[in-house]
Amino acid sequence: MSYQAQQWGPEKMPGSVRWAVAGVWVHAVLNGLAGLFLFALMSDETGDDAGLVRLVAALSLLIAVILGICAALAPRRAGWTRITVLVIEWLSIISGLLQLFSGAFIALAALAIALLIVTAFMSNDGKRWFNA
Repeated sequence: MSYQAQQWGPEKMPGSVRWAVAGVWVHAVLNGLAGLFLFALMSDETGDDAGLVRLVAALSLLIAVILGICAALAPRRAGWTRITVLVIEWLSIISGLLQLFSGAFIALAALAIALLIVTAFMSNDGKRWFNA
């Protein structure tokens, strides 16, 4: 391995990071679908609760776009994508734990995806890939 390859990390994306990026794509698509679904449910509703649901839907769509951009730029090794994804996934883990403690066991799937992504992005391979 040449000095440049050692200094800037591996030339090919490590398998664990590749799987994590696929998880970021899945998370982005699911967030986008959830946001669209919430907007569809609230199309005819008015009132304070409807406004809050629309805010959550808009945030879900925003997070979907941000995750999609990060996943698309991951092969370019942009370091900021790693930090952005880690922040969003940690928030997802916290949210999933709160949902789990309130009895929503469906949150286990979201927790599994988020933990896979965080583990891979925080690994030595993930750090090297994103030059962190």
